[in-house]
Amino acid sequence: MRRLLVTIEVNDNGTILTGSSVQKVGCRAANPTYGGLDVDGCYIEGDAAYVHLKNGQYLILTYVTDEYRADPRGYADSILDRHDLTSDFSWDVPEDEIPQMVTFKNSLDPDSVVRVYPADAEQTLGSGVKIGKIHVALTDLPVNEGNISKVFPWIKDFVHLSKNLGENGAYIDNNSFTSKR
Repeated sequence: MRRLLVTIEVNDNGTILTGSSVQKVGCRAANPTYGGLDVDGCYIEGDAAYVHLKNGQYLILTYVTDEYRADPRGYADSILDRHDLTSDFSWDVPEDEIPQMVTFKNSLDPDSVVRVYPADAEQTLGSGVKIGKIHVALTDLPVNEGNISKVFPWIKDFVHLSKNLGENGAYIDNNSFTSKR
């Protein structure tokens, strides 16, 4: 179990914008009875990281990965992969490991979700907007919980389960943004 400060950095037409969230991410040891797999062995606590852009949109780094959808194993693999947490105290997530990023055409409507691909962020977020990096650092700060539901009030009542929504193959479910509703 590690507390991580996950930060999104965006270059919005020459202005560097950041958004962060402290999350608790962990995986239990593998169970040799099941060939080394530990079903439901990973977990995430806290809010997804997001950044408020100059055009009013929000860019959210969800807990969703293409391989595992919103299974905590996928996020943990992406964020923690290849890092010896006894010696690596901060790192950037490689572009091909970044979990799904989304924005909303209308932040009050979860059905308006649009997937954002880091290499082509301008197409979705507007001219001059580029994803800088996703940075992860070990921290002792408290886990952030409840902040994202202030920006997206529908999260508290979100009941979509395993649903592809919106444009560009965006996928969200009730575990995509926070461990607390």
